[in-house]
Amino acid sequence: MGHKHHHKDGEVSGSSSANWGSAPDWANLFLGGLLVVLAAIVDSYTWTWWGIFMGILLILAALWDMSVPSAAAAISQGIVGLVIFLLPWFGSFASASAGWISWTIGILAVICAIWAWAANPNSSSVN
Repeated sequence: MGHKHHHKDGEVSGSSSANWGSAPDWANLFLGGLLVVLAAIVDSYTWTWWGIFMGILLILAALWDMSVPSAAAAISQGIVGLVIFLLPWFGSFASASAGWISWTIGILAVICAIWAWAANPNSSSVN
């Protein structure tokens, strides 16, 4: 167990049980992992590599916001989600089932990013 240091403004630092990440960050972490797994099993060469790459980017963006919450980190999740949503048209697999997977995960990732941004007390400024 870590030691807790109380500051005069009531803030607690140095806690090993600090709240690490919010619900939308965990949701985007899950969505990124789901995208990687689905991209690996859905049969489409273009989709596989783009899906894995974008899933990893979504995981990294969610981890960034979980470890250092900021408006910039939340916005990065939204940008990655938007790219995931647009990917079927750029990757020429919009008519395949991979397109629906990408659209669904992309929209959910953007919604979670907006939620993470709105929940961030410093969301009025991009850090």
